[in-house]
Amino acid sequence: MSMLAIKHGAINLGQGFPNFDGPDFVKEAAIQSIKEGKNQYARGYGVPDLNSAVAARFKKDSGLDVDPEKEVTVTSGCTEAIAATMLGLINPGDEVILFAPFYDSYEATLSMAGAKIKGITLRPPDFSLPIDELKSAISKNTRAILLNTPHNPTGKMFTREELNVIASLCIENDVLVFADEVYDKLAFEMEHISIASLPGMYERTVTMNSLGKTFSLTGWKIGWAIAPPHLTWGVRQAHSYLTFATSTPMQYASATALRTPDSYYEELKRDYSAKKAILVEGLKAVGFIVYPSSGTYFVVVDHTPFGLDNDIAFCEYLIKEVGVVAIPTSVFYLNPEEGKNLVRFTFCKDEDTLRSAVQRMKEKLSKNTDKPLTIDAEQFTPPRRLRTNEIPQIVNDFKLAARNTMEAGFDGVEIHGAHGYLIDQFFKDQVNDRSDQYGGSLENRCRFVFEIVAAIANEIGAERVGIRLSPFAEYAESGDSNPSTLGLYLAESLNKYDILYCHVIEPRIKNEDEESCDCSESHMPMRDAFKGTFIAAGEYHRDDGNKAIAENRADLIAYGRLFLANPDLPKRFKVNAPLNKYNRETFYISDPVVGYTDYPFLESAA
Repeated sequence: MSMLAIKHGAINLGQGFPNFDGPDFVKEAAIQSIKEGKNQYARGYGVPDLNSAVAARFKKDSGLDVDPEKEVTVTSGCTEAIAATMLGLINPGDEVILFAPFYDSYEATLSMAGAKIKGITLRPPDFSLPIDELKSAISKNTRAILLNTPHNPTGKMFTREELNVIASLCIENDVLVFADEVYDKLAFEMEHISIASLPGMYERTVTMNSLGKTFSLTGWKIGWAIAPPHLTWGVRQAHSYLTFATSTPMQYASATALRTPDSYYEELKRDYSAKKAILVEGLKAVGFIVYPSSGTYFVVVDHTPFGLDNDIAFCEYLIKEVGVVAIPTSVFYLNPEEGKNLVRFTFCKDEDTLRSAVQRMKEKLSKNTDKPLTIDAEQFTPPRRLRTNEIPQIVNDFKLAARNTMEAGFDGVEIHGAHGYLIDQFFKDQVNDRSDQYGGSLENRCRFVFEIVAAIANEIGAERVGIRLSPFAEYAESGDSNPSTLGLYLAESLNKYDILYCHVIEPRIKNEDEESCDCSESHMPMRDAFKGTFIAAGEYHRDDGNKAIAENRADLIAYGRLFLANPDLPKRFKVNAPLNKYNRETFYISDPVVGYTDYPFLESAA
């Protein structure tokens, strides 16, 4: 792909190296080391200054005390640490478990070691750990699990719960863990956890890392492996026959880098978060299915909306016809077929480069509309509760959708917070059983909807935003124990966002059948509390709709089913003409569409 990219002058968002330089203070330290004559072979397992700096940084990050002389081995990049670990600790025939997709050096070095590789696939959209598959994969011959978190290429970060499962299985079955944590400082959505820090795990873990990703100095190739002495011995034996020693002046400069204050890492994450937002929002706007990335500087997308057969064909098209480089992910799987729908982009580029790449894709890449989009349901995990770190991305999706709506020429948006859909599920206590800041109290349960309202109002203007609510309804079993209190709280709280209107489903409409029922509850407290335009909906016809307005029970009445069957409903209401009867059996059906477009207008009916 790189040669093809050069040939076509494509913007390289494929390979994971920055197009900007590392910090000056680290480069100056390298220059000073060269001037001081630190230019001959270093000690095989690292200069003492760097070994100590690695141990100190690991202590600060993980809480673990390690012996820099006996438990830290400096290598020529993390890739050499990986190779030394595999070659030094794996015997021919040992089973090693990989989580696919994976960094391609894993398979290569394990093959050199003679390992029997077992792959467990992490599947979109969240690439969560398939615990049952992992349990089934472990046997009496399993020597190690190779763990990469934050994860290349997906950007997934293994949660504490997932790490605890892995740790428990490793302890129970006497299995090692080889932990590649090269992106540990690029953890955006949650705290990075070293599996070595979990109880009983340090003595069976090799933790591998490097300088290049964190300090944008990938060409220096400074890495390290941290392990207890009995594992370090094997790593060092292999290391001594791979590179023997690593660049001396760069080691001293790397020690300087690792002693930098935490403010450097905080600024690094802020910078990369901004870059990530540019790329992710751009990819979504272009039409990709973008999967959440919690760490690394990569994001994985589904390219199938554009109609190409596989990831390689798509990436070649993207380079030749669009002028942008992505990496086909099939190269990261034991079975390439599993990655044929996915490609990887990187955002470790300056913001102008990212914007230019997005613009090229917006101008030259369009969805294939010749055939319907088919989605393989098996690639998706069963529905589950959103993780806390995923919620900001969902809020951002709402914001981006609102922006796209305005760019398409619409006047505004209505946020759908009703009828058992996602927002409704959050604020209903009979569905929301969360224990984080989005669950429990009424305020917490409503936090999600207000974050969405605020994001959209800030994006397109509050005067262009409305919301639809059904606090009294129980669609899809999404009910609340005190709907009147919920509705009043929502109405009162929405005032501070100054949105245009609040559209409320009447209390008498309880479920999907949308048939009226006797109900003692009233929407009037919500009507009185909300300061903007109040819209009511609930099986209204012409006369009772007019009566509701006359009695000040709403500012406007919303009509749904009557509008489906009567495309000229305002005219029919105006002249009090008879209405077409709707056919409920035609609601929400697949192609061919019946009922939505073939009801007669008043003139043709006459």
